[in-house]
Amino acid sequence: MENLYEGGPMGLSGEDISRMTGWVRNEQDLASIKSWAGDDFEFFLVSIFRLLNNVVGGDIQNQQHWMYSGNHQFDGQVPVKMMETREGFSIVMKYLSRMPQDI
Repeated sequence: MENLYEGGPMGLSGEDISRMTGWVRNEQDLASIKSWAGDDFEFFLVSIFRLLNNVVGGDIQNQQHWMYSGNHQFDGQVPVKMMETREGFSIVMKYLSRMPQDI
């Protein structure tokens, strides 16, 4: 698959980002996201990475904390677990796109 993040930091793919940041901590979580995302997997993860990076900055620990902590905006659900479904991913993506950008 084409690397949809070419031109970005280090030319990372969605799978590279998920492993490097620790967002997806095991192969089962990664497989769950891939199962619904199909060929758009890279696009979806890169999109979330860009949004989250703009919101919390490049601090990987803050990104991991946000992805793995219950969020009151999601009724206490954990974003990375929500992303295992297309609907949950869409909710997380919309929420991040409405957040103020840390620029």
